[in-house]
Amino acid sequence: MTNSPSGVQTAASPGRRVAAYAIDTAVAYAIGAVLIGIAVGVVVGAGQGMSPTALAVVALLAYAVIALVLFAWALVYTAMQAGRGSIGQRLVHVQLQDAGTGGPIGFWRA
Repeated sequence: MTNSPSGVQTAASPGRRVAAYAIDTAVAYAIGAVLIGIAVGVVVGAGQGMSPTALAVVALLAYAVIALVLFAWALVYTAMQAGRGSIGQRLVHVQLQDAGTGGPIGFWRA
């Protein structure tokens, strides 16, 4: 929702919604790319002199950590949407609001 000069809440344009989503997606991909880069560095660095089985275990642990961090990001992202808005929503001034009360929708409805 956006604020009009008269204070009446109006729906955000599709362009602003898409922009907010694109920014949020870019943030998630950036987090994933950094984590994968770190994991590749760890696996390559630790892989020298390791048996293939041990290397596979290190790689699986690295990807499990990546999955947990991205899951945690999904929870943070949902909590942000339920409150003041996600990073993209804040940048393009879009708020997710309850249609009846105009207030935040809360975590479980985000």
